[in-house]
Amino acid sequence: MALANELLDQAIRRLNELVPASPVRWTRPELLVFLNDAVHELNLLSGDIQRTVSIAIDNSANVWNFPSGTIAPLTLRVENTYLYRESIENLDKEDDWENPLRTRMDPKIWCPLGLYKFISYPRPINPRTIYAEVFQEHTPVTDAAVALPVRPEYERCLEDFVVGRALFKEGGAEAQQGLAFYNRFLDAVGQLTGRNLLRSYPAWDGRPATQMSETTLRRGAQPAPAQAEGQ
Repeated sequence: MALANELLDQAIRRLNELVPASPVRWTRPELLVFLNDAVHELNLLSGDIQRTVSIAIDNSANVWNFPSGTIAPLTLRVENTYLYRESIENLDKEDDWENPLRTRMDPKIWCPLGLYKFISYPRPINPRTIYAEVFQEHTPVTDAAVALPVRPEYERCLEDFVVGRALFKEGGAEAQQGLAFYNRFLDAVGQLTGRNLLRSYPAWDGRPATQMSETTLRRGAQPAPAQAEGQ
């Protein structure tokens, strides 16, 4: 497994710099920004950096905060029981979820509220702990002998991203080369994660079940062809 400073050294060598410790056309702090951007984009594409966080709740409120660094919540549970995820609109139609008298031993439903908050319902009678599996931001990488927060097979992808971003900054023909490196980064991440990153909208596995209304049937009805004389 490569360390952060080793990956920077390798990227600098690929940029034809003779001395990785003091590159001429780029500075190491500048390339470090590109490396952190690479890890961030890789995480958004692969969803690899996840963790379980604990959130203490009680019967004083229904709205709670996710810990800082949370990109998106995945699931919430109380001990070994997962809460049912529902939209705020549906929950609001079903019950008065803000009523402080709506209490049970454990909450049963949760709703995302913006990016950093969630609603739990009903309120617990006694203080409880909710465990949330969340999609997490990565810890910023430093130019030191520290392990990268990704799997080893992604390291070449990160190099391609850093080299591509550095070349793109140069403009001209180098920018075209940089775009090729970025595309290679996308292709490699797609293969390693088993996902098609170019698929921007869902496709039906089978024909969706649809049915035309009576109005549609009447509008689409065609008059019977006239019979010729003598037929």
